[in-house]
Amino acid sequence: MRYPRHLWSGSWRTDSEQVEEELARQRGHRFGPGDEDPDQAATATHTTSAAGGRPRVPAMLALIVGILIAGAFAAGTLTGKDNSSTKPLPAVASRPIKPNQGQTRAGAIYAKAVPAVVSIRTSAGSGTGFLIDNTHTIVTNAHVVDNSKHVTVRFGARGTDLDGQVLGTDASSDLAVVRIQSSSAPKAATPLPLADSRSVQVGDTAIAIGNPFGLDRTATEGIVSGLGRRIQAPNGFEIDQAIQTDAPINPGNSGGPLLDDSGRVIGVNSQIET
Repeated sequence: MRYPRHLWSGSWRTDSEQVEEELARQRGHRFGPGDEDPDQAATATHTTSAAGGRPRVPAMLALIVGILIAGAFAAGTLTGKDNSSTKPLPAVASRPIKPNQGQTRAGAIYAKAVPAVVSIRTSAGSGTGFLIDNTHTIVTNAHVVDNSKHVTVRFGARGTDLDGQVLGTDASSDLAVVRIQSSSAPKAATPLPLADSRSVQVGDTAIAIGNPFGLDRTATEGIVSGLGRRIQAPNGFEIDQAIQTDAPINPGNSGGPLLDDSGRVIGVNSQIET
């Protein structure tokens, strides 16, 4: 399977109206007059019907929509064990971080963001994740958690191993939601603010933080190299409107945040080609 070059995020421009329209079209095709839709209560639905025969992603976990679209769209429910309603998270205004004397901009961004970045381990491998709200919710890649119901979460190399419950996954967008106990996270672990990814431009600063080869919370710097790319999710579905960056990335970075010069999340590190 070929992937686009370098690093990519999940889909981040699908808005709520498009999601609802696509879901309505799906139901119209799948059910005739008088038929009842068994998925009526669900908000995360996938289809393999698309132009040219390509599978596409019309919707994803409502919480993840809030993350990647930065709060622009309607609330829904998580798939998985937790079926409680979740509201999309709001985007935060751009305020470029000013480094201290003798500190680089990348160093200042790293220092502010790194407490919220975690390592995630399963019996099959490891990756990265990051806190996105005060309920100790963590976002990562679906391929990082794979089929696990519980994962091991750690804040830093000297942190304690914590139990993380996988609340939901969406292989079609390669995203997953994990939650730890509210008392587990260090006090310094402040949730990362979210940017509106629609405002990202080619040439913008891009800082990636992750755990490549198990090396604790490594930072790399680059720029946004391209926008609107198309990639394949692990299950073969198409993810469009992805971000390309030249920030150096290695195995283990998957699920980590891609940050702008304000330290806001603009994407989730997902794929690499060397």
